[in-house]
Amino acid sequence: MTAVIIGINCPRNFRGLRFVILALSTLCLTFGMCGSVVLHMTVICMREETTINGTSFSAPLFSFAEEGWLFSALYLGTLLGTIPIGHLCALVGFRRTFTAYGILNGLGTVAVPLAAEFLTKPFTFMAIFGARFFQGFYLSMSLVAMETISKNWSTLKEMTLFMSILSINFQLGRIITMPLSGFLCDSSFGWPSVYYFLGIPTLFAFSLFCLFYRETPSQHKLACAAEIERIQSGKIEMTRGHRKGFKFLANWHVLSLFGVGIGIAFGAHTFSLYGPIYLHNSIGLDMHQTGLVVALPFVISTFLAIAVGRLCDRLIGTKAALVLLTCVSQYGMAIGYALLAFITPSNPLLIQSMYVLIMSLVGLCTIGLVKQARWVDAENAQTINSINTAIIYIIVMLIPEFVTLIIPNPDDPKGRGWNIVFLFIAVLQTLSAAISHISIMRKK
Repeated sequence: MTAVIIGINCPRNFRGLRFVILALSTLCLTFGMCGSVVLHMTVICMREETTINGTSFSAPLFSFAEEGWLFSALYLGTLLGTIPIGHLCALVGFRRTFTAYGILNGLGTVAVPLAAEFLTKPFTFMAIFGARFFQGFYLSMSLVAMETISKNWSTLKEMTLFMSILSINFQLGRIITMPLSGFLCDSSFGWPSVYYFLGIPTLFAFSLFCLFYRETPSQHKLACAAEIERIQSGKIEMTRGHRKGFKFLANWHVLSLFGVGIGIAFGAHTFSLYGPIYLHNSIGLDMHQTGLVVALPFVISTFLAIAVGRLCDRLIGTKAALVLLTCVSQYGMAIGYALLAFITPSNPLLIQSMYVLIMSLVGLCTIGLVKQARWVDAENAQTINSINTAIIYIIVMLIPEFVTLIIPNPDDPKGRGWNIVFLFIAVLQTLSAAISHISIMRKK
């Protein structure tokens, strides 16, 4: 079968439109992630002045339980946002669906400080809960976006590299958000300014994406024939076949992917939610130090993801790449959590080192999850990623309740209760990695 290639002549041999698309998509994913995680840092400095018996003092704007509900609101939105993705992409296309979810994220980010300024309790909590809910819609698109953009715009040899770069939104979002939050929270601008700094560019980035992105290279007016041919080369066979409903869910290798999702949910998102609070309260880091320490592993993870992605594309086979991305990274995270369970707060440097190790490996897990879904069942990869997103965020939505149940006092300087959480995650991630490892090695 021969594909019909339609495109313009390449001006000055420019054949890099796919990399412009990659950069713009990564920018959108990054700003969406910024809005999603900003509360995890700013909640530390969201305080209000309270007067009792003529004495004024600063008190947290929300209780620890309320903070947990606000964390959960994001993932409730993610869970419900997952349901219509397939239908919306089929009805109006990926471009419009991704844009709509991103715009909701930006509007939700801007709405948080507005609610805190103009509303009073309990309406402040209710409004911010609603804003967080709509912010969560973006997260339900993140894995789908990584898979769809890589599939449609990369060459076969560049697919892992594209996934690696797109996946660094998880790291870049925190690299930008955590230090920025730490700086602005301690400045005269205060915590509300963080939301405006992130929300407004989010709205602009997704609007630009809607104007510039196209579903396939052949639909883009700026795509040249040579680049279209290069992108489509070797992909013709991947478009054949007929869908068979949800029969693919009977495939053991597909089910093992959901096990990986569970491991990632606990391993990555427990510290994503509570890392800043744990570092700030348990080992006494100030806001500026907390922001820098939280951002450091994501800087490392960014370079690690790109380097490993390039290595997987060029030097090692698919099975070896998946073992490295999905399994070795999870084994490393499990070791980090196991060690953290036995380290006391009197060793802050060692605690910070384990935190950096764990969160530096998160990006590789995410790349491996998306790549393994495509390797196991390319035809149903988008659906698999959507289901996995739902599974991940059902669990993440419940993590605050899990942590609140085990840790009665998050301000305890001895950090009591965290060791139980860390041991549980270490065991779970080891099992997740082992199941994935067996699946990869047994698949022919």
